[in-house]
This record gives sequence, C-alpha cells and structure tokens, in this order.
Amino acid sequence: MIAAVARRSWTRSVLVGVIGLFVLLRLQDRVEPAVVLMALALAAVLWGAARGRLVQPSFLLQVAGLVAFAALAISGFLLAPDVGRYVIAAGWFAHGLWDLAHLRADSGVARTGAERCAVVDVAIAVQLVVLPRWCRRFAATPATANGHAVRTWSFGLMSNGAPSGL
Repeated sequence: MIAAVARRSWTRSVLVGVIGLFVLLRLQDRVEPAVVLMALALAAVLWGAARGRLVQPSFLLQVAGLVAFAALAISGFLLAPDVGRYVIAAGWFAHGLWDLAHLRADSGVARTGAERCAVVDVAIAVQLVVLPRWCRRFAATPATANGHAVRTWSFGLMSNGAPSGL
C-alpha cells in the first residue's frame, strides 16, 4: 500500500492504521478482516494506477508481489489444513525475504519498517510450521500436575494453522 502512494515517510502511519483496523475488525463477526485487507490492497493499486504509476517498474513489481502473496494466501486457505498451513507459512517466509530485499535496496518502505516486517513475517512462518507439531505432541499425552489434569493452550491457531488473532 505504501508503494502506491510513493511516500516512504508514511510507512509507520499506514502500518499503525492497518493494524488498528485489523484489531477492530477482529472484534466483530460480520466482515472477515482478510477480505477488508485485500480490498485495501486493491484500492491502493487503483490509487497508484490513477496517479499514473503503472508505467513505473517499481510499482509493477509491487503489484506482482501483491498478486503472488495473495495467491499463496488464498490457495493456503483452500487446501487441506495440513497442506494449507505450509503454503501459508511459505507465503509469510517469502514475504520476509521480500522485506529484506526492500531493506537491501533501500526502496519501497522505510528501512525500519522493512526490518520489523521481515522479523515478524519470518517468526510467523516458523511458528506456523513448528508450533502445531509441538502442540500435537503435548495434546497426545494429557498434561498433569500432581495427578490433576492441566488445561492446555490453543495458541490461537485456526484449523489450518493460520494465526487466528493476528
């Protein structure tokens, strides 16, 4: 979205706004937050196109990235949960690499935004692959403390392993 407005200085404001919107959308159950975020991304592309950015290679690269990451996300949710989790994790990891490429090229977003996003993206990817296996291992054996059953945590994962609260 930041590439559409071509103002790196807006990185923090856009990020805070999108996270705030996502949190508010999670408080209701009428509209899926992912649908709203995809609509915002499409609106940003249309805004960039209206401003004549379709002739700029850097903007077209951003649009290609949007299409690729959206395709991974959608296919991950359409596949069987165990397979879809890995596809979604691959998308998160690839987006972390995408952010590192922006950091190295010093383009697109503010450097601090690219750094933070890369760390968060890779951490989520690792969590999607490692945490469900770890949870299954402990779910198979009932947890006990002093002979009493102990409640286990769900870690906020949906059935396909995608984070449900992020």
